[in-house]
Amino acid sequence: MTNTVGKRLVLVRHGETEWSRDGGHTGRTDLPRTTLGCNQGRQLGRRLLLLHIAPVRVLSSPRERALETARLAGFAHSVELSEALAELDYGAYEGRTTADLSGRLLEDGIAELANGERRVCHGARLEGRVQMRFQARMQRHQCSWPSTEMLAVSR
Repeated sequence: MTNTVGKRLVLVRHGETEWSRDGGHTGRTDLPRTTLGCNQGRQLGRRLLLLHIAPVRVLSSPRERALETARLAGFAHSVELSEALAELDYGAYEGRTTADLSGRLLEDGIAELANGERRVCHGARLEGRVQMRFQARMQRHQCSWPSTEMLAVSR
């Protein structure tokens, strides 16, 4: 949750999918939620009420797993799609676990494995750049409306 003067941004991860349950990196691949993931979406709406959070604006990643989580939480009629919340593109690492990779992305398309070897990973994008893009777009969204609370559902 992020607070600025008179405003609050609540970030929520989508409900569980098979890959998120198993630790797989899920970016552009749009997997359905598990039964638990659907229940998590329904529970989200109740938890927000208990915390007295009533977002005036609800944004979602364009991925069905995030959009459906927002719908199940009770925001079916008010949720807006936002590319600012689009998930990280893991390229060839899509679906792989951190244990499988045991390395890090150095720059767009280049990964360093635990043994120091560098490999090209076509289509991968740096998480840091995605985070900067998200923060910039969210700041623009937050400045564009007078409401006090916003909910964002994504990765």
